[in-house]
Amino acid sequence: MRFAVAPCLFVVLVLLPSASIGDSGRISAAFSTATVSVSPATDGRRQIDLPALEYDFSIYVQCEAPAQPARLSVSVADTRKRFNLPHVEASGSVNETLLIPADQLAPVVTDGFCVDGDEASRTPLLVKGVLTSALSLRCSTESDDTIHFASESLAVRLECAEVVDDYETSSTASTDR
Repeated sequence: MRFAVAPCLFVVLVLLPSASIGDSGRISAAFSTATVSVSPATDGRRQIDLPALEYDFSIYVQCEAPAQPARLSVSVADTRKRFNLPHVEASGSVNETLLIPADQLAPVVTDGFCVDGDEASRTPLLVKGVLTSALSLRCSTESDDTIHFASESLAVRLECAEVVDDYETSSTASTDR
């Protein structure tokens, strides 16, 4: 008897309407890539503890008329930023910076990257999917609200630091002083 009830519940849950979620608005985002300088290691495989990462982002929002953007939320790890109507409504886009503290980041495991004495391992490494952003937009009319969701995968670029007489410098350090 227990097996006959479970498939029926599954069918009912799948067929429930979700008209108020995501059908009358649009949200899209573009995030920069954070860059981290990594000290050379003696072994090829290792775990890298990331420092705090800073991401610049642009988010474009649009609600279907007559609805207007009411609230925008951006979450990455345990960091969240919220924007109210005046900030969003003026241009349809939000440009901000988000700083993710190091204690909210998982270590990155690499193999054969930035090995001391191996020049071929010094090529910068782009690690995709280090974090994921969750975006939500609430569009409001006088009588109704709709909520729209999106997510964006975030990357980090690992660069091998140059070691010169026990002094580390980034391989992309500026010569302008």
